[in-house]
Order: sequence, then structure tokens, then C-alpha cells
Amino acid sequence: NSTILTSTRPLSTGAAGNLGTVSHEFFHAWNVERIRPKSLEPFDFEETNISGELWLAEGFTSYYDDLFIRRAGLMDVAEYAQALTGTVNAVINSPGRQFFSPVGMSQQAPFVDAAASIDPQNKANTFISYYTYGAATGLALDLDIRSRFPGRSLDDFMRRMWVKYGKTERPYTLDDVRRTLGEAMESAAYSDDVFRRFIVGSELPPYETLLARGGLLLRRAKAGSAWIGALNLVVRDSALVVGGPVLVGTPAYVAGIAQGDRLVSLAGRGTVAVADLDNVLSSLKPGARIPAVIMSRDGRREVVLVLAEDPRMEIVPYEMAGLPVTTAIRGFRESWLGSKVRR
Repeated sequence: NSTILTSTRPLSTGAAGNLGTVSHEFFHAWNVERIRPKSLEPFDFEETNISGELWLAEGFTSYYDDLFIRRAGLMDVAEYAQALTGTVNAVINSPGRQFFSPVGMSQQAPFVDAAASIDPQNKANTFISYYTYGAATGLALDLDIRSRFPGRSLDDFMRRMWVKYGKTERPYTLDDVRRTLGEAMESAAYSDDVFRRFIVGSELPPYETLLARGGLLLRRAKAGSAWIGALNLVVRDSALVVGGPVLVGTPAYVAGIAQGDRLVSLAGRGTVAVADLDNVLSSLKPGARIPAVIMSRDGRREVVLVLAEDPRMEIVPYEMAGLPVTTAIRGFRESWLGSKVRR
């Protein structure tokens, strides 16, 4: 079969993004085209096919797309760490994980994958893309397997899936995936535990520990910085307005600030632009209690914001953080991120 990929990005400025698309779709030649969830069959273009396996079908493909680029030597370790940052951040800091597991997120595809809603919705609080959630799960599983089962990796699981379900073109179920992971690791107990905690459950993997084995440091990107939440702020009629859902658990949410509210002032200073908000926060520390004036549909309100530390994370190589890279770390990193071409 042949494939044509098109993009609005020019090669002069979008080559890396286009390469990521090529890598992703290339891996789909195996994962989904041949290694295919049973829940997607029979193909029906008039009714929805609810699938709980898209964390694997799309998510693991998303994990491998950048990994292949790194293994090919077209992305250095620092660039790969930066690519992982957005994925891991989304899973660590999204409130959606409180409500659905990777399986639950996958089942929402008919409502989010190219779907449009004319009604207000709150997906920012309840949903994490199965592409992202699955990629983060694949990362954690790969690193955990490499640590627990020396000489094995997620690659071995995917090869096993290929032999059982790709070559035979026999679609798989969620239970088939669980059993196949157990077979690849020769440990049904391990597979059962992974599924209970991270696939059907929504427990957060220990990313800091897992990444450290490859000499990657997970740390706060803006440690010590005051934060009220990642608000979607827009300027309307010379006013700073909350343009999207306020995330559960953030200082703004706790204070009762909601979508559509106008931020009049913060700590006694007028806020008519995002820069005004940033200037106020830059002079304050986490834990500070500051007054805010907002205009809501029910009129003017005064609230108190208790500032938090900015929770957003970044992933950097040990070398960039001034940490030692041991022989063991180099070996682990090479096994994980190095070329697989046999010379």
C-alpha cells in the first residue's frame, strides 16, 4: 500500500513537525493497520465504533514516533527530552486523570476526535487525549520494563503483538493485550498489576524515578514562581476575560473564578492585559493571599486567591542540569534511545 501525506507547514520551517507526522503514520503500517483492536470491527462509517484500546493504537504510536526520530539520530537527547515534556506534563497536571483511565479516555473518541460541540463543555477538566495519555503510558511502561526485566523492553511487547495479531490479522481485545504483555515479560502478575493500576486504573507512574535511569531529570520548570492556574485569558473590549474552563484544583478555581469572568484587578492593581497579571505574580511568592476583583454574570465580586507554586514540569538531560552521567546511565540511555540498526 502507498500513502500520501500533506501538510500546510513548509519544509523550510516545519520539517521537524512533518517528519513527526511521517514517523507516526509509518508506525501505523503495523500498529492499527495490522495490529488492530477488535472493537473497531466491522468497519462502520455510519455508526460509531467505541474502542477502549486507542491508548495503545494511537497512544503507543505517538510514543514511538519521536522515539524513532531520536533513534535515527535526527533529534538529540535534549530535543527528545523537550518533546517528552509536553506529554508528561499533560498527564501529571491534568485534572482529567481523576475521572477516567486510558481506557476511559479512549472510549470518548467519538466526542473529541474531529467532533465539534456547539454547546459549552468542560473537556479541559475531564479529558486527556488518548494520544497523549497513551504516549505517556508507553513511556512509563518502556522504562519500567527495561528496569525490571534487563534485556527486555516495550519493543518486545510490540513484536509479540505483531506475531499474534499483526501477521495473522486477527483483531485483539483488551484482555488479549494484558495476556500478551504477560507473555512478553514471562510474568502474568506484572501484566495484571500494570493493567489494574495504569490502564484500567489511572494511577500516576513514578516518572521522576523512571526517567532518572536514562539520565533525564524531571523538575519544576519555574520552581518558586507564584501561580493562579493556567488560565485561557483573552482581551475583549479592553478587559481581561477568562476564555475557557478553569482547571479543577487551581487557585483560581478554588477562589470561584469561572469561564466568562472579567478580571478587574489583582492585589489592588488593574488587569487589562496578560502582562499585567504576569507583573503582579512575578513580585509574589507561593502561599501569598491576595485580593482580586472580578465581574461575573451576577455582578462585581471580591475574592481571595491563595497563590500556589507553578506545577508545570520540564525534562532535561542530566548534562544540562549539571548532574553526573554514570556508566550505568549511559548504557541504559543507549539501549533505550540509541540506533537499532545492526552494523
